[in-house]
Amino acid sequence: MKNRMVSLLLCLLLLLCSGADALAAQHGDPGFYDVGQAAGVVIEPLSSSEKPVKAESIDADGDGDKDEFYPNSVMLRVTIPDAESGKQYMIQVRDAETGEILCVDQKTGGSSLRFRVSFLLPERCAELKLMIGSSADGFSTLEIPLCYTPGAAELTPSAGYADCPRDESCPMTAFSDLDPAAWYHDGVHWALESGVMNGVGSSRFDPSGTTSRAMIVTMLWRMESEPEGGGVSFRDVPDGAWYSEAVGWAASEHIVDG
Repeated sequence: MKNRMVSLLLCLLLLLCSGADALAAQHGDPGFYDVGQAAGVVIEPLSSSEKPVKAESIDADGDGDKDEFYPNSVMLRVTIPDAESGKQYMIQVRDAETGEILCVDQKTGGSSLRFRVSFLLPERCAELKLMIGSSADGFSTLEIPLCYTPGAAELTPSAGYADCPRDESCPMTAFSDLDPAAWYHDGVHWALESGVMNGVGSSRFDPSGTTSRAMIVTMLWRMESEPEGGGVSFRDVPDGAWYSEAVGWAASEHIVDG
């Protein structure tokens, strides 16, 4: 257990030193998706915790115009609200460039159908096509483009935070014990902006403070978009503490054993 916690702490230190670049690497740098639309179909990009991913406005091609993209999506939730009873619905994801089938699933209709589509994202720019067919006397195909742009960290304007003016607009200035000109600026700026850290109270961040197990678990939990976990089974973790939900999740995922 001690070695595991040391490894987690080293991972966090690397993340804080390299900011958003490290976060993207942790998720396999899945890039961004621009999800197409189709009548009668609802597509939601999901994170590894199966929580919906929020779209971000990104200038992907550098032309000054921003489009809505979904960062760090490793699966899709596809819902067909009005699936016809008795018909077969097949969902297929393939790489439009190579034709390789990445995922396929089939269900029988009857009110609302929901698919969870998980697949390995290609490590290059490619257009994926989501194919949904309903069978009666044969399959008709509905193609929905999924435009993939790799390099989430490279596309994020704030990655590395080199352009931060380090004035009142920097989130670090809200803390009396932080210096935006210090060597730790990029990592702390990222941690505050991403919500992984929020200080110790009374406008203090405590940059030289000791990191507890509760803090480490809470940071990991926030990095995973605060997923729901099991109940707390440790007698020294009270219900309702600021870290109790994170500890419950970490224990349910076997990240910590106590």
